[in-house]
Amino acid sequence: MIMKKSIPFLGILLVTAGALTLTASAFCGWTNTNGVQISALSMIVLGIIVYIAAIKRSGKY
Repeated sequence: MIMKKSIPFLGILLVTAGALTLTASAFCGWTNTNGVQISALSMIVLGIIVYIAAIKRSGKY
């Protein structure tokens, strides 16, 4: 029961972590490093997918 309620927060957490990774890489000058950019983008996309799937399963969407 607790796990079902925390899955949307996992999606939000992934999106936030991806955005913070992109921001940190821009401040540190890692803009030419594709690995950092791809991992941050994949965290954002995965977070959006997890959030939408969790909302859709709960019936609120």
